[in-house]
Amino acid sequence: MRILVLGGSQFLGRAVASHACAGGHDVTCAVRGLAGPIAAGARFVRIDRDLADGLAPLAGETFDAVVDVARHPGQVRRAVAALKQPGVHWTFVSTISVYADNRVPGQRADTAPLREPVAAEIKHSSEAIYGAAKVACEQAVGDDAFICRAGLIAGPEDPTGRFAYWPARLARGGEVLAPGSPEDAVQFIDVRDLAPWIVHAAETGLTGIYDGIGPIRTRGEFPERMRIGAERVLHLHLGRSRLSGSA
Repeated sequence: MRILVLGGSQFLGRAVASHACAGGHDVTCAVRGLAGPIAAGARFVRIDRDLADGLAPLAGETFDAVVDVARHPGQVRRAVAALKQPGVHWTFVSTISVYADNRVPGQRADTAPLREPVAAEIKHSSEAIYGAAKVACEQAVGDDAFICRAGLIAGPEDPTGRFAYWPARLARGGEVLAPGSPEDAVQFIDVRDLAPWIVHAAETGLTGIYDGIGPIRTRGEFPERMRIGAERVLHLHLGRSRLSGSA
């Protein structure tokens, strides 16, 4: 397949491109090229999605599938207008932040109430309107696409540190302050699981609205698993150091 990744130079976008390349697909990463290198084996096309004609370098090209990870409604609308054609599979990576109420468990992705979308004149997202902006992006994409509402994404190259903080902190030992109560539900998704699923959706033509999230764990279980993992890594590094010292 010819797969276009709108992005591909950072975290999830690069993981999607890497997995698609590993699967033998012809991958193009269209991006400004400022966040980092694209996946090995992918083709780089420089674009600027904030410009009215920023997608012009892709004019005349054809793709079997498009993956968009954008958060800005203006960028998504321009991409849909320029690139969304019949027969082209479209993936939009959204977020569980679109839901109006994240406190009630057991809601379904296709029926749970959403936040009100940002106004049509708002082109750029911000932390304050992130969920509402993603709702507007979803509406621009339409219901004939694969909309993946991702939860907290963890794994290699995560630029946020939201997940990586915990094993690093637990590895230092001592008392660790954690929010909430031990019975609270905690969920996240590893980028190494999410990226292959997104590529699989393109390969199989999957459409619809889905949550991209892992199994439920308790907040008390979460740091304990982290602590065990951190100890294993520490022991592994110590073992390697001893082997290096004895060589």
